[in-house]
Amino acid sequence: IAVAVASPLLGAKDVQSAPSIASQALSLALEQRNVESRGEADILIRPELGKLSPLDFGQVVETMPLGWEATLEVANRLAGLADPQVSPALYSLHRRSAMPLPVVESIGISGVTRVDVQRIRQRIHTRIGEVVDLEVLRDDLARVFSIGEFSSVRFAFEEPPAEGRLIIRVEDKDWGPNYLRLGLGFSDDLEGSNGLSARLNYTMTNLNRYGGEWRNEIQTGRTRGLLTEFFQPLDYREHFFIAPRAVSRQVVHDIYVDRTKIAEYKVETHSLGLDFGLEFGKYGEFRLGLQRGIARADSRIGDPGFPESDVETGGLVGRLVIDRLDSSGVPLRGTLADVSLFVSEGSLGADDTYQKLDGRTSTYFTHGRHTGFVGLSAGSSLGSDTPAYDAFLVGGLFSFSGYSIGELRGNYYAVARGGYFYRLYDLPVAFGTAIYAGGWIEGGNVWQDSSDIALDDPLSSITLALAIETRFGPVYLAHGLAEDGGSQFYFRLGNSF
Repeated sequence: IAVAVASPLLGAKDVQSAPSIASQALSLALEQRNVESRGEADILIRPELGKLSPLDFGQVVETMPLGWEATLEVANRLAGLADPQVSPALYSLHRRSAMPLPVVESIGISGVTRVDVQRIRQRIHTRIGEVVDLEVLRDDLARVFSIGEFSSVRFAFEEPPAEGRLIIRVEDKDWGPNYLRLGLGFSDDLEGSNGLSARLNYTMTNLNRYGGEWRNEIQTGRTRGLLTEFFQPLDYREHFFIAPRAVSRQVVHDIYVDRTKIAEYKVETHSLGLDFGLEFGKYGEFRLGLQRGIARADSRIGDPGFPESDVETGGLVGRLVIDRLDSSGVPLRGTLADVSLFVSEGSLGADDTYQKLDGRTSTYFTHGRHTGFVGLSAGSSLGSDTPAYDAFLVGGLFSFSGYSIGELRGNYYAVARGGYFYRLYDLPVAFGTAIYAGGWIEGGNVWQDSSDIALDDPLSSITLALAIETRFGPVYLAHGLAEDGGSQFYFRLGNSF
């Protein structure tokens, strides 16, 4: 049985751009394979693809009915091949082969050049001496691919299959093992208050047999910072790890009263930390560590009403992240949960004693070209009084977008949001994935004391946005409107690190 899926070849006048050239090249390659397969096939299925090209991965939903219709045209011939003794409910993958699935007598790994073979072996749960379980093998390949250093992971049995030697074949990425990423951000209220930032991330991977990584970041703009962290797994399974880090940061906060900027408050922090952690495979991680450093804060312009600070900091840091989103740029499906805790204690070197519990969660769901999402962010000082240099800050893209970045501050906050994106246009695979248009609404507030917390009169904000998933990272163009008429414009290129 052969299936021909090549699109009709373009005429010379239609091959005038990079996407059309790529599409024509793929069509020619597929057509050559089709010619070879048709000569060997007893039954040919050829869907009428019309103008669909090999680059139209985003139109899977529209393409599937075409294949179904083409298959129905040869249904009578296919029916003659069916096994009447097999119930459709029990028709499994190995029934489709005339040969039984082999017993796995040994497992080999090929194609490895950068990753220690033991890191791959620890992810393979297929058992030697048992008939291969295709579901387990599928999960094995997914776990190996999750290492993040391979462009493909496949399996095969040596010929003849009766020998039972399973081969896991990996192919290294053409790029890496070191990675450079760039992020740009800009916001403006069209009244003289704006913020521009640029972030550069350089990560070195596979630095030792356990897969150590060294991550370095630099940020410029109104927020300036340096970060270096060494992520070191403690075993081949990469379940446990340690992560020493150093962070230096300088932030200029705009201080507002009744939506009018009255001052600028500069906060400078420097810290060293050491985390011990547990990874949950592809689901997320948990960290617990210690942090020591210093914090300085003073007025830069105007009088914010906050004291100057030059203190030592120290405390216990904990964080739990569960990330099941299908993309870090423009997610379509999945859930993210991120909860962090900081306990500043005098016994750990801190001059100020307080606690901060911060969390956010979001869920995305997609049907066809429609994507909806809901989210919640909240923070609490757990009854303590956070110092001015470390208060919760709310405002900015995806955090009350109608307000300036960090315009709202306090000891407690809660923001709920719900939104929608429509998939406007599918990009050629050489350039990205798709362009989306939509927006979201947000409601919530910021409070100084727990006794002030109330949800009967929330602040609100609405945002209209255009999102583009490109090969260089996501691009967001957004306009946020607050309930009192204030507004903010945003541009973001690349993921946050």
